[in-house]
Amino acid sequence: MVYTIRNHCEEDPTISYDDGARKIFLYTRGTEGTPSQELKDILKYIEKSTNDNVTNQSIASIQELVNKVKRRTDIGVNYMKSWEIEEILRRDSYKEGFNNGFSDGFSDGSTKGQQEMQEKINQLNLLLSEAGRTNDILKAAQDKDYQEGLFKEFNL
Repeated sequence: MVYTIRNHCEEDPTISYDDGARKIFLYTRGTEGTPSQELKDILKYIEKSTNDNVTNQSIASIQELVNKVKRRTDIGVNYMKSWEIEEILRRDSYKEGFNNGFSDGFSDGSTKGQQEMQEKINQLNLLLSEAGRTNDILKAAQDKDYQEGLFKEFNL
């Protein structure tokens, strides 16, 4: 139910390093360990904040505060507004990131495709030139269908 984390030197664990800092993680659904009953009760309350889980004065104070906050509509409205704003920002950021990634990928793919096509045309021109078919080079430059036929003829 409780995990206590202390700083240490990863490179040499034998080095004593105690700066006094402790991080404590609480797991509301944990079953291992021996925390105090008060801590178990508060974790149970955090898991499910109902009147049934108010078992001592500390939790009763928290429950009272929670109820006060729930009764104040201005707090609820502001909370919902901030949640809605954060949700809109998340959605817009996701869309922007997706669009940027798509645009970059499309641009990269388009550039790569152009380079591959240029190499293919250069190979065709060399093969046609070696075969003495310079007229075919000129005709392919003007007629895309003829050029595609030559690609097939030379298995390019």
